[in-house]
Parts: sequence; structure tokens; C-alpha cells
Amino acid sequence: MATKAKTSVSKEVPSILNFSASSYMPTDIFTNSSSVPYTNQSDFDHRLEQIKGQIRSVELAQQNFILAKQLIKAEGYAIDARNEVKKNLIKLENGVTLDVQLTQAETHTAIERAKLAELNHDLSGHNKQAALRESVWNLKIEGLEADIERAKKLLALKKEEIKMIG
Repeated sequence: MATKAKTSVSKEVPSILNFSASSYMPTDIFTNSSSVPYTNQSDFDHRLEQIKGQIRSVELAQQNFILAKQLIKAEGYAIDARNEVKKNLIKLENGVTLDVQLTQAETHTAIERAKLAELNHDLSGHNKQAALRESVWNLKIEGLEADIERAKKLLALKKEEIKMIG
């Protein structure tokens, strides 16, 4: 479970940092007149080892913070890389979408061409029908004209017959 980080920082200088050498100066250079406390060798060795151990602990903490910082940076790079993959997948998907849209457009064009071909076929059929109708009418007209000519000749013959009889 994560602990809440302390947000307040003490603005006071720790008393150990207010060291003043003058308060420990010897008053007589030929005697033990300094107020610095005496430490025997075994206490010195023991205390020095404790301080070195504390320094090693602080160095471990510093190295762990450096490691944590590097891990966080690595996680950021991983996130960036995943996002780049997603961006490329989006570009790929957009390309596929464009391919589908192109196929749709080509299909619509093919449908419209087929409709145009059908209309052209219908137009050609209508043109042929019109030509055939014209031919039929021409034949009917020719037939009627021939009938009129025969009727005229027959009428002329009948008129002649009537004249002769009469």
C-alpha cells in the first residue's frame, strides 16, 4: 500500500549544522584543554562502523530512488511505444477503410455503367422499333396509294362503261 508523501519541508537548519569550531578550540596548546569529548579506540571503531552503515543505508536509499526514477522513465517509454503502435494501427485501419471506400465507389461506378448500357440498349431498341414502324407505315401508305390508283382506274373504267351505256 502506498504511503502518503510528506509535503511540508522544515525550514529550520538542524542544530548539528550550526557547528562552531571556536567553541571547541583548546585554550592551552600544551594540555588537553579542548572541550571535544574523548572517544577510546573500541568506541571509535564501533561508532565509525555505525555511521558508515548509516551512510551505506542512505546510499542504498539513493540508489533505489535512482532505480525508481529509471523505472518510471522506462514505463514512460513503454507507454510512448504503445501509443505509437496504436497510431500506426489507426493509420493502417484508415488505409483499409479507404480501400473499402474505393471498392464501394468502383462498384457504384460499375452499377451506373450497367444502367447506362441498359439505357443505351433500350434506346437502340426504340430506334429500331421506330425504323420498323416507319417501314410498316411506308408499306401501308404504298398499299393505300396502290389501292387509290386501282380505284381510280376502276372508276375510270366504270365511267367509260356508263358512258357507253348511256
